[in-house]
Amino acid sequence: MTKPTRGVYASELSLADRATEVSVPYQGGSEYTCPNCEQQIPTRKQINLAKPAKYAHILNDILKCPFCSFVFSYRSRAVVLRE
Repeated sequence: MTKPTRGVYASELSLADRATEVSVPYQGGSEYTCPNCEQQIPTRKQINLAKPAKYAHILNDILKCPFCSFVFSYRSRAVVLRE
């Protein structure tokens, strides 16, 4: 039986040993680049995650990379942990 891993709060990710903060490139229009694998995400492969309707007007859109499954928001900076 494996030991469960301890979760890390999002606010504490930047404190991790191998954490790097990167800006999420946005080319305008509908082209996005994943900050983790740095691949261009074509429009037909974009995965938009749902937001609660009550808070949709104040939350950023959240995308999931179809290549590496990294979840990010294109209007922010991302903390990337590589192992």
